[in-house]
Amino acid sequence: MIYLLWFLCFGLASGFVVKSLRPGEGFTKWSSILILGIVGSFIGGAINWLISGGQLSPAGFLMSILGGIIFCEIYRKYKLDRWIELQKEKPKVQSVFDQLKKWYLALVKRDKK
Repeated sequence: MIYLLWFLCFGLASGFVVKSLRPGEGFTKWSSILILGIVGSFIGGAINWLISGGQLSPAGFLMSILGGIIFCEIYRKYKLDRWIELQKEKPKVQSVFDQLKKWYLALVKRDKK
């Protein structure tokens, strides 16, 4: 349990560092920054595994940052936001009263002509 909590804190910290190095990539929510850090850690671990061999595992802090930057480049190049909805905001819905007010003002404006 402590390992999982430590892993999440580590992913969040590396995600914040990557976000500060690559601003404007669309990772704005806490959950998306956490996912960025965790995915970066696994990409960094894969790079470390390819270079040194051994066991495939999550990477250290620097390799996590490098993996996060690589993930940001892949995300931007292939426009993964079509499949990964990390930064989409919910559309604003007008209330019924606002819509009725618009219709009323349009009717009053039309009647004055």
